[in-house]
Amino acid sequence: MGLDPGAARERVRVARALETLPRLAQALARGELSYAKVRALTRVATPETEERLVAVGRAGTAEHVERIVRGWRRVDRIAEAREEARRHQSRALHVYQDEDGMVTIRGRLAPEVGAVLVQALAAARESLYQQARAKDAGASPADVSAETPPVAQQQADALALLAETALHHGIDPGAPAERYQVVIHVDAPALADPDQPGQSILEDGTHVSAETSRRLAGVHPWSETEK
Repeated sequence: MGLDPGAARERVRVARALETLPRLAQALARGELSYAKVRALTRVATPETEERLVAVGRAGTAEHVERIVRGWRRVDRIAEAREEARRHQSRALHVYQDEDGMVTIRGRLAPEVGAVLVQALAAARESLYQQARAKDAGASPADVSAETPPVAQQQADALALLAETALHHGIDPGAPAERYQVVIHVDAPALADPDQPGQSILEDGTHVSAETSRRLAGVHPWSETEK
């Protein structure tokens, strides 16, 4: 019987977690801990805490382990909220002019904001590429450029296009093209309730908080049933 996408992603998550948790991996391989216990423990285990959690797994039932993990996650949720607040406070974008007149940009963005920027730059680069192809199609062979600009220069041109587009058409997010949407994988229990187990990650595997996923999905914190 095949696995549904959620169960398949969960198995991949467990497998990746066990790569850095040798004690849990050994306990599972030796049959000392069931997969259900290991699955729960990998949600909170770190190399520093796994030895203690292996002992918890050996001493309790699967239900007991789930209860311990839920309590552990509540404490982690507080720490996660503090870390997200710290990251939010550290967001910054510095724009300044060098001596030669060139403008230098340096910044730090939250993971989900960075993902939006990456997708926007990709869309702008694709637009510039299509414009260049259309221009070359109508030009003589002698006028066709044989060189493709380095990626860094393409990114600079893409950012310029984004700025021009925003100024010409107004700052209106609108609906993004499906190809350039930012995808977040979040398990239904975690989306409904941040204290419930489940993963919340961007398409590239970067972790984002369950609260961030709920905010982006339009789930209000006072609603326990909305998904």
